[in-house]
Amino acid sequence: MILNTKLGKIVLILALGLDRLSLGRAEDTNNQSTASPSAAYPGLKRVIPGRMLVHAPATQPACSKLPTSYELGSCFQLDRTNCMLVSNLDEQGGPDLCVGNDAFIFQKLSDIKADKAIIINRAEPEFKSPSQPGTSFLAKYPVSGFFVPLGALLPNGQPHPGAGTGLLMSSCVAYNSDRSDPTAAGRTNSNWKAWDQVVEFIQVSWDGKELKINSNHKVREVLGQPVTDAPFSRLAPIDQGFVGICAFGGGKLHPVRFDWDGQSWAPTSFGPLFTVTGDEFESTILHQGDRFLASTRDDKMAKVRIYSSTDGVNFKFLFDAKNHYVPRVLNKGLDGSVYLATDPGPGFLRNPLLAYPMIGDSFGQPVTIYDQGGIRNDKGDAIPFVDHGQADNVFLEGRWRHLIIYRVCDLKERTLYGFQKSQARRLQGDKGPIPKRPTSGVYVTEFEYDKVVAPYHFANE
Repeated sequence: MILNTKLGKIVLILALGLDRLSLGRAEDTNNQSTASPSAAYPGLKRVIPGRMLVHAPATQPACSKLPTSYELGSCFQLDRTNCMLVSNLDEQGGPDLCVGNDAFIFQKLSDIKADKAIIINRAEPEFKSPSQPGTSFLAKYPVSGFFVPLGALLPNGQPHPGAGTGLLMSSCVAYNSDRSDPTAAGRTNSNWKAWDQVVEFIQVSWDGKELKINSNHKVREVLGQPVTDAPFSRLAPIDQGFVGICAFGGGKLHPVRFDWDGQSWAPTSFGPLFTVTGDEFESTILHQGDRFLASTRDDKMAKVRIYSSTDGVNFKFLFDAKNHYVPRVLNKGLDGSVYLATDPGPGFLRNPLLAYPMIGDSFGQPVTIYDQGGIRNDKGDAIPFVDHGQADNVFLEGRWRHLIIYRVCDLKERTLYGFQKSQARRLQGDKGPIPKRPTSGVYVTEFEYDKVVAPYHFANE
């Protein structure tokens, strides 16, 4: 499921058996050095060190009375001078539980401040599900989606018909009213495919001064098919539309195309199932040259799989690579190069966050995106949790920039699921989660490239 890894797929890790991912036997990555950008990632000129963008909300969300902090983020270009960060709020006290998303409009990164947050969506404490008796707590997870910048032109130089509009997609999960676990999760049930899920489609627009939420509705079907999870990251442009990979009944992954109908963005076509196994999830997609690339995560086989397509709908297996049980995002640099942002693992160990450049049909040696204190095991007072490195190329402060947005927190401060009690005790002791650290929040690292290929062209450039 998504949860934009928020439900981090911690659940699947446990379902596979933490005996083989034992934190006590975590592999030593101290000897895994990351090469300099010039040697490991041709074309990458410089890595500007990561820093926090925002920590916690200025005002406590009305749907929560517990400590919350910003976590994962996505960046969108609104027009030639303005960008938008959308970040989710994590609530401490519910297991991997998100209580909504906020947007921040900025012309420079220092503009991003907690007191300037714009509410995108919020969790629903009294949610009534058609499949559950009584009420439940509807958690709302990080957004994926797309936005066409105001003033953006098509490749032929004509104005884009959907300029100034976009679609944000937030996966939602029904929890017990006390927030203890998802409604369909028993004391030993880590099968997220059985949980009650729905996707929120949020239509947004920008007129150069104000961000508007034009509609927000819950979706359980897309083109007649039961949808359970939104795309894991940003969608890819395809002529005048966008394409992303959604999870449908049983977690099956299918490409879905979205087009502008003059009033809103809507799904218009549904592609075939393309994965090698039925255990793949968290698919990301991008457009590179004359092809589309998609990545998936298969925890059972400990692999990341890469697929390619000439039309963005019909994908074929390209190659796979060994990887650990952690979230992965396929990103495209400013020069058109591709890399995989992920952690070395295994399991709960998510530090450092690395970029593995795609060289031919394989991944090269990694470059460090962010390293929290050089910690490589779970033996000390901190267990860094650094993941979800989702990037975008944006025009900001007069130049094109490649920004990687990710979360930094501590596993000791996270609340685990009811069926993870033994692991929680092992990680946190009998006292439970520690207070949220002041270093926890949504972070950014910037990559500078030797060459820049502009992803957009604007009117009056």
